[in-house]
Amino acid sequence: MALINEPVRALRDRTNNELVSFVLERFHKVHREQLSELLELAEKIERVHGDHPESPTGLYSLLSRIEKELEQHMMKEEQILFPMLLNGQYPAGPIMVMTSEHDEHEAAIAQILDVTNQLTIPEDGCGTWRHLYAKLNEFITDIRTHIEIENKVLFVSEHARSGQCCGSCQ
Repeated sequence: MALINEPVRALRDRTNNELVSFVLERFHKVHREQLSELLELAEKIERVHGDHPESPTGLYSLLSRIEKELEQHMMKEEQILFPMLLNGQYPAGPIMVMTSEHDEHEAAIAQILDVTNQLTIPEDGCGTWRHLYAKLNEFITDIRTHIEIENKVLFVSEHARSGQCCGSCQ
């Protein structure tokens, strides 16, 4: 994954309350909407263009699995980890589980890219196919930013983010 980008770096000055609210609104809510639309588009492309040699066969099934896994992941954050962070606790175990699941999300992205030939639209790809791949690209960018914000900002203590930490509390 790339070095922390500027917008993510700017979030380091935010409180946990601000960060959690931002993640919930900007990413959790949006991912749920994105996946619903992506599933609809993938189902249509596989149904209509299933015999095309460049059809993303298996994409619907993959996105369905990702939706279930991501929903479970986000619920654990919303119900367990985020309330702890808002109380100033940084539980190593739950954070380690979430970061491990983030690695699994990255592996799922690699599978999406494989099934879609790196989001390469066939020359004769229809508007729906183009729309699907544009929305997949948006989803991938969003989820990678989401993961980076959580791993490099939210899951690091406010004290450590302040720059006043010796490094032992990260």
